[in-house]
Amino acid sequence: MKSKKMLLNKFINLQELKYFFRINIKQFVLLVIMYLSACLSIGVVNYPYIDDISRRINGSTTFAEYYSRHLSEYLSWFISGSRHLVDTGLTTYILTAMILALTSILVLFLYHGPAKLTIMETISALFIGLSPWLLEPISFRFDSPFITISILVSILPFLFYKKNDTVFFITSIIGIFLMCNSYQASSGIFPLVLLTYFLLDILEGTTFLRLAKQLAISLSAYIIAMVLFFIEVRLNPNVGNQNTAIATLHEIPTTLIKNFALYFSTLRYQSNNLWLIFFFIIILLFILGKFVNYGIISFLPVIIYITLGAFFSFGAYAFFTANLASDRPRYIYGFAFFLGLLIVQVAKDLRICKFLSVLSNVFIVIIIYYNLSFTYTYATALENQKDSFENQSVSLAMELKNYVNMNSETTTIYINKLFSDSPVYNNTLKNYPILDDLIISNSTIYWPNTMWFNTVTGLNIDFVSFDTYSIGENINAELLVSNYFYDLYRLNNQLYIYMKN
Repeated sequence: MKSKKMLLNKFINLQELKYFFRINIKQFVLLVIMYLSACLSIGVVNYPYIDDISRRINGSTTFAEYYSRHLSEYLSWFISGSRHLVDTGLTTYILTAMILALTSILVLFLYHGPAKLTIMETISALFIGLSPWLLEPISFRFDSPFITISILVSILPFLFYKKNDTVFFITSIIGIFLMCNSYQASSGIFPLVLLTYFLLDILEGTTFLRLAKQLAISLSAYIIAMVLFFIEVRLNPNVGNQNTAIATLHEIPTTLIKNFALYFSTLRYQSNNLWLIFFFIIILLFILGKFVNYGIISFLPVIIYITLGAFFSFGAYAFFTANLASDRPRYIYGFAFFLGLLIVQVAKDLRICKFLSVLSNVFIVIIIYYNLSFTYTYATALENQKDSFENQSVSLAMELKNYVNMNSETTTIYINKLFSDSPVYNNTLKNYPILDDLIISNSTIYWPNTMWFNTVTGLNIDFVSFDTYSIGENINAELLVSNYFYDLYRLNNQLYIYMKN
């Protein structure tokens, strides 16, 4: 047993890690509680988030088949106890909270080492795993643990960064490959942590030879892992139907310019003015913290670090031909992770000056408050949207059941839009524009909303988007129902619904 511990300590300082956990156990419990509070507030709403509606009814996985996410596939079998998925209630949200807490704790260890943490330094890591852009991954009832574990496996190799180059190289290949097999949006996490280490190494006077060696090791590991995943994807014919096309060599410059422009413009659009102020203060305090600790020589490396970090945070998606940045918020959470790294460093760097420490602590409390507040606000918006959708579904179904054939496999109904959004959601949207992308409108005609309607009502309707306004002007159209919300017509034995609001 002793020889095994000695062997492990050759690769990773277990004594430091154990000591770090032991002296900070109370702080970590606080971090776990805060993550559980946030994740469970979303989980208890029981909102069927996009793919959830299909998985909870059909029990299908498709993680590996359509997305080449084999780690997600196998872990989903383990959680459900079979290859057929079932809704395990809050289980996945609890697992997600624990994974995010562990990720934040390890980031604190990677940066602070085996040191006693203050409460402020501890909660500064909350933005690592809980940000407005990470709320969408957390919202998936089935996917959330697998998406968040992609962040964890991306940082685990850095436990060996300063201990053993060979082990760091091997674990980096494994970690990056597992990341690709769980959620590729985390492809920017490894470069961000590496960039952070590089900044610290430069400021602490690490030799150029050592830096070059670490860069070569890290870059080689990243490329090898990505090539292995690319081969894996090529062997899966179904993945070609997804947004996974990578730009050719001559397309890369224009693709990068286009994708980064969309990336930053989307982040700007989805952030309210208060968040933008927060981003500016984070960067300002980060620059100030490095200046206080390392002097004026830190200015140029810090500016380069911030610039490269902002771009690296998008990860491999920057090379994709599809415009993923504006597609879903979950594709761009790398930037929020980068901000989380900055906050963690600010909390430590400004400790040496009492006034600046108080200033940074006040700011950290404020940003964590608003971050948690938005999480609960988001959960409330989900709940109101869910109640609104289901109430309107039942109301419409009460009329439709008189005109559809209950014995037929599917009844096609042409409709201009689905239901109205909740007034609470519409009001909240005025303060938080990202909600428009986080929560798909109840009025949207697409398969999850259709399946949700059929699940709630027991009908088997296929809603087809169609401009039904002019149907009422057709003299052959029969008006079946007319009320404040909609008109229901029948024309040539086909049903048409015109939603008024």
